[in-house]
Amino acid sequence: MEKITNKRKELFEQIMLAMSELHRRFATQRDGFLAQFQISRPQLDLLFAIKHSSPTTGELAELFSITPSAVSQMVAQLERKGLVARSVDQDDKRVTRVQLAPNTRKVFKDMRDQFVSHLSGKFCAVSDTELETLLQILHKTISQTEKEA
Repeated sequence: MEKITNKRKELFEQIMLAMSELHRRFATQRDGFLAQFQISRPQLDLLFAIKHSSPTTGELAELFSITPSAVSQMVAQLERKGLVARSVDQDDKRVTRVQLAPNTRKVFKDMRDQFVSHLSGKFCAVSDTELETLLQILHKTISQTEKEA
């Protein structure tokens, strides 16, 4: 392990603090944004979890470390909003699967487009070149942490 200089250590500490603050602010912005659509963060997480598959409520409960009844309540709320649908498993009629409702992908796209537009306003003082550099740094850092995992 290489020796870290005091300057580099201070920079990392400042970066970690700034990233933490930015994450907090983005989370606050995101939650306020989701409120417009009457969707909570846990509901959004559930929607993303079923985006590419049709898991059972039990599988979702295990994934989120919550009770099956809590998943059923979330699914029921999303079902009332027309975002998900339940179906009986073809192989085992006792099993219920959850999938996105047909219009939900469009709702996702609309939400994402609006949120990106909203966030882009927060970066008006940052040039496209600076954003590209930031993205390169983030990708490089992610790649390095994956190698070490």
